[in-house]
Amino acid sequence: MSGVKPDPHLTTRLARCPTSIRPSQPTQTYHGICFRLTESNPLMPYLDPEDALQREATLLEEVVNGRREKGCLVWATNPCLVAPRSYLKTRNFAEARRQMKRTGWPVYLRPTGGDVTPQGAGTLNVSTVFRMGKDENRDLEEIYGWLCDPLISWVESSGKTASYGSINQSFCDGRFNVAVEGRKLAGTAQRWRSCSSRKGDWAILA
Repeated sequence: MSGVKPDPHLTTRLARCPTSIRPSQPTQTYHGICFRLTESNPLMPYLDPEDALQREATLLEEVVNGRREKGCLVWATNPCLVAPRSYLKTRNFAEARRQMKRTGWPVYLRPTGGDVTPQGAGTLNVSTVFRMGKDENRDLEEIYGWLCDPLISWVESSGKTASYGSINQSFCDGRFNVAVEGRKLAGTAQRWRSCSSRKGDWAILA
């Protein structure tokens, strides 16, 4: 893993909420995880794409098995494409994958759905995992709101218009893209797995 400076000037810090946070700092807490969005120019290590996806999977597996309640990973990677694992069943996918590798854009697979997403300089990934109890409200839209709202507030604090929704012809389009003045800034996804450690509970990667 090597430390290099990526293009984005947005760092997402995930930690337990402090007892007091400046009102001007957009925050949102969910299951003990707190988004704090600040402008900075950090040194962000680029992870190997396969390593990054494996780290995500390991975090989720640890929640499934009861080894942790929550966790997070903030990462960037070298240029590549990440596609849903279901694409393995797509006709000519293997050949397309070989061709993309030859052009310098290797294709990696992820367990979540959606479409192909590009990675590289200028793309920052935030992966969070947490356990949801069987008696809690299982509201996917609430989780998407938790992911989107702090970023929307941060953008609007700079005087721009932001919202979430579908953006026609964007990569991996979905209902909960974060858009700035009609252009996609961020995408979101979720993966749910039942917890083996606590019957009826769910482990969520978002």
